Amino acid sequence: MLPTKPASAMFVFGDSILDAGSAKFLPPNSSVAALSPPYGETYFKVSTGRFSDGRTLADFLAQWINLPFTRSYMDPDAVLEIGANFASAGSRLIGEYAGAVSFKTQIDQFTERVGLLRERYGDDRAKTILRDSVFIVAIGSNDLEALYFPTNSSFRRIGSSWRYYVGMMMEEYEATVKTLYNQGARKIVLVGVGPIGCTPAARYYVAKVGLITRRQKIGCLQALNEMAAFFNKSLRNLVNKMLFQLPELAMVFLKPYGLLMDAVRSPLENGFTNSREACCGDGLFHAGGCNNSSFVCPVPSTHLFWDSVHLTEAANLFLFRYFWFGDLRAAEPYNLKRLLA
Repeated sequence: MLPTKPASAMFVFGDSILDAGSAKFLPPNSSVAALSPPYGETYFKVSTGRFSDGRTLADFLAQWINLPFTRSYMDPDAVLEIGANFASAGSRLIGEYAGAVSFKTQIDQFTERVGLLRERYGDDRAKTILRDSVFIVAIGSNDLEALYFPTNSSFRRIGSSWRYYVGMMMEEYEATVKTLYNQGARKIVLVGVGPIGCTPAARYYVAKVGLITRRQKIGCLQALNEMAAFFNKSLRNLVNKMLFQLPELAMVFLKPYGLLMDAVRSPLENGFTNSREACCGDGLFHAGGCNNSSFVCPVPSTHLFWDSVHLTEAANLFLFRYFWFGDLRAAEPYNLKRLLA
């Protein structure tokens, strides 16, 4: 933990990777899985709406730079001057998903709150707060999974042209970055997508439909990983473009894909004993839903995955250490320490 605060506030956007409990404030038909035990059991000792047994990447960053955990912007106890969490489980870069706050809506909500900040403190003070804040965005996995497992006709029509769709995702991302920048954001962190084809849920699908081949000898869903890798490459190019176009921008691209793939392939060398099964869940790879009647492993920190698609607190800490201290393999153009220390 740093002795001073290198950022005055933190604003968080994205999906369940960074969600801090938005479902508590959404209609009953929204995702409520993480509002019940055993979610949160490791650190909070109570379910908070985070999709893990403990802290998320945003939580570790907040603690490290001496900021409080970000609250959902809908939380009546949220203090905008020290940040807010707009992330919502199920959110996508493009389009709506029932029970989730869309990414576009998250940005609109932030813009509305900035207006209130300016009314309360005036333009100069609001500008200072935003300039000295850190913004973190993690989104994209749900879009890619929806492309591979289409549930509606629009996705089915895309078919093999998913690369074109990723291009559309980058256009949405670019518009978002420019909106944040125009509102006053100067320190922005974008989190890439991990190897989503290696989650317990994806492994279950591979085993169920018999996709094991020589190329997929580790049991991952290779096609989904290829989509994730292409998305990450596109996002890295977008970061370079934004850094060139926006002269005051300090932007970092975090790269979980390779780090997590190393842990998948060599768990023991990376501090885990199990990188295939979820800690919480039933059935093959424990890929069934995680709830208060599910199997839960005795020591969650030994597992890479907490439930069928989300990481354990230990895995989030594993990533954070690389993102803060690591080299270009973990973050570009430099690490979080250089951005914030």
